[in-house]
Amino acid sequence: MKSEVGSRGSGVGGSRFAAAHFFVCAARRARSRAEFVAKLGIVEEECDETIYWMEMIQALKLLRANLLLPLTQEANELLAIIVTAIKTTKTKKP
Repeated sequence: MKSEVGSRGSGVGGSRFAAAHFFVCAARRARSRAEFVAKLGIVEEECDETIYWMEMIQALKLLRANLLLPLTQEANELLAIIVTAIKTTKTKKP
């Protein structure tokens, strides 16, 4: 289970800087607005799954809550940013 979180967590990025960097890279690589939204959708799924595994680790008491709480909060903040970016991109006119 810990290795699952490690692989998922590294997909999301460990900081807001990493998330911001992803947005810039995805925007440059996307050939269309729809492709950009699709890429962000993948990041949303990875982030959501990472949060799930962190909650499982906490529920099973595999790590102390005080170690996991800041990471879970950060992941939830990243998820909120990603969801907002998806919604904004979908509703904004080209």
